[in-house]
Amino acid sequence: MFLVTSPSFGLQGGADEAQSPEEEPVGTAAADSAEKPADPTKQIRSIQKKLRQINQLKEKQAAGQQLDKSQLIKIASVGELEQELQNLLQK
Repeated sequence: MFLVTSPSFGLQGGADEAQSPEEEPVGTAAADSAEKPADPTKQIRSIQKKLRQINQLKEKQAAGQQLDKSQLIKIASVGELEQELQNLLQK
Protein backbone atom coordinates (compact mmCIF):
# COMPACT_ATOMS: atom_id res chain seq x y z
CA MET A 1 0.00 0.00 0.00
CA PHE A 2 1.19 3.57 -0.61
CA LEU A 3 0.67 6.78 1.30
CA VAL A 4 0.48 10.19 -0.28
CA THR A 5 0.73 13.38 1.71
CA SER A 6 -0.94 16.54 0.60
CA PRO A 7 -1.04 19.84 2.49
CA SER A 8 -4.79 20.15 2.02
CA PHE A 9 -5.81 16.51 2.47
CA GLY A 10 -3.27 14.92 4.85
CA LEU A 11 -2.51 11.22 4.51
CA GLN A 12 -4.38 9.25 1.92
CA GLY A 13 -4.21 5.52 1.41
CA GLY A 14 -5.68 2.96 -0.91
CA ALA A 15 -9.35 2.20 -1.41
CA ASP A 16 -9.27 -0.59 1.17
CA GLU A 17 -9.39 2.02 3.95
CA ALA A 18 -12.75 3.47 2.88
CA GLN A 19 -15.83 2.72 5.00
CA SER A 20 -19.41 3.38 4.22
CA PRO A 21 -21.14 5.77 6.66
CA GLU A 22 -23.48 3.10 8.03
CA GLU A 23 -20.58 0.79 8.86
CA GLU A 24 -18.62 3.40 10.75
CA PRO A 25 -17.92 2.08 14.22
CA VAL A 26 -19.07 4.07 17.18
CA GLY A 27 -17.39 3.53 20.54
CA THR A 28 -19.09 2.95 23.83
CA ALA A 29 -20.48 5.85 25.80
CA ALA A 30 -17.48 5.75 28.14
CA ALA A 31 -15.05 6.00 25.22
CA ASP A 32 -17.00 8.92 23.74
CA SER A 33 -16.87 10.96 26.94
CA ALA A 34 -13.59 12.58 25.89
CA GLU A 35 -15.09 13.61 22.54
CA LYS A 36 -18.44 14.97 23.76
CA PRO A 37 -19.52 18.45 22.80
CA ALA A 38 -19.83 20.85 25.72
CA ASP A 39 -23.39 21.83 24.81
CA PRO A 40 -25.90 19.38 26.38
CA THR A 41 -28.23 19.82 23.39
CA LYS A 42 -25.49 18.63 21.06
CA GLN A 43 -24.74 15.71 23.39
CA ILE A 44 -28.40 14.70 23.34
CA ARG A 45 -28.57 14.88 19.53
CA SER A 46 -25.36 12.87 19.24
CA ILE A 47 -26.66 10.11 21.51
CA GLN A 48 -30.02 10.05 19.73
CA LYS A 49 -28.21 9.65 16.40
CA LYS A 50 -26.20 6.73 17.79
CA LEU A 51 -29.37 5.10 19.08
CA ARG A 52 -31.00 5.47 15.64
CA GLN A 53 -27.95 3.80 14.07
CA ILE A 54 -28.19 0.97 16.59
CA ASN A 55 -31.88 0.47 15.76
CA GLN A 56 -30.97 0.23 12.06
CA LEU A 57 -28.34 -2.38 12.88
CA LYS A 58 -30.85 -4.36 14.96
CA GLU A 59 -33.28 -4.33 12.01
CA LYS A 60 -30.55 -5.62 9.68
CA GLN A 61 -29.65 -8.33 12.19
CA ALA A 62 -33.31 -9.34 12.52
CA ALA A 63 -33.53 -9.57 8.74
CA GLY A 64 -30.70 -12.10 8.77
CA GLN A 65 -27.81 -9.88 7.74
CA GLN A 66 -24.47 -10.82 9.30
CA LEU A 67 -23.01 -7.95 11.36
CA ASP A 68 -19.30 -7.40 11.88
CA LYS A 69 -17.59 -7.09 15.26
CA SER A 70 -17.73 -3.27 15.42
CA GLN A 71 -21.46 -3.30 14.69
CA LEU A 72 -22.08 -5.85 17.45
CA ILE A 73 -20.06 -3.71 19.86
CA LYS A 74 -22.20 -0.73 18.90
CA ILE A 75 -25.37 -2.70 19.66
CA ALA A 76 -23.93 -3.77 23.02
CA SER A 77 -23.45 -0.10 24.00
CA VAL A 78 -27.18 0.69 23.81
CA GLY A 79 -27.72 0.45 27.58
CA GLU A 80 -24.93 2.90 28.36
CA LEU A 81 -26.17 5.33 25.73
CA GLU A 82 -29.76 5.18 26.99
CA GLN A 83 -28.59 5.80 30.57
CA GLU A 84 -26.45 8.74 29.48
CA LEU A 85 -29.38 10.19 27.52
CA GLN A 86 -31.64 9.91 30.58
CA ASN A 87 -29.03 11.68 32.72
CA LEU A 88 -28.79 14.53 30.23
CA LEU A 89 -32.56 14.87 29.92
CA GLN A 90 -32.97 15.09 33.71
CA LYS A 91 -30.61 18.06 34.00
